[in-house]
Amino acid sequence: DLRGMVPRLVDLLREILTLRLELQVAPDAPSAVAHHLASLLPADFVRVTPFPRLAHFPRYLKAMRLRIERARRNPVKDAERESQAASLEEAWRKLPRETDPAEVSRLRWQLEELRVSLFAQELGTAEPVSALKLERRIAELRFSVSGPATPTAVKPIVAVAAKSPGAKPAPVKSLG
Repeated sequence: DLRGMVPRLVDLLREILTLRLELQVAPDAPSAVAHHLASLLPADFVRVTPFPRLAHFPRYLKAMRLRIERARRNPVKDAERESQAASLEEAWRKLPRETDPAEVSRLRWQLEELRVSLFAQELGTAEPVSALKLERRIAELRFSVSGPATPTAVKPIVAVAAKSPGAKPAPVKSLG
């Protein structure tokens, strides 16, 4: 099995690096694409990326290529989708340090899948993902690490006796 792994890895890296080069020289690419490309493929991406995840990189890069083509036609729609993805990525980056590293890594790859879903839906995603699900999961992780907030005192609701149908109700002076 190891004998076949090296040629597959070389072919995969050739495809990834070819797509990266295409994206780096693409004219009129949104600036967010360059930033995203740099974060997805740092200089040591082969060392820091789990091997099974490398197989998804060509799809991520093809999604960026489609995004560039579509951004030329409709930059407003691209900006809306980018703001949605960027806000989730920022929330992911602000997760407390005490958060389970496996969950942080899982969310990172779900964010990549969301980007594919937003910018190149026809390429498909490795797992079902949506912005709402990611927002909820990030909130759960933030809540579980920070713990529940201290409860505030709750004032009881006092029942009021019913008046006769013809009587005018008294004005409410305070809801406190």
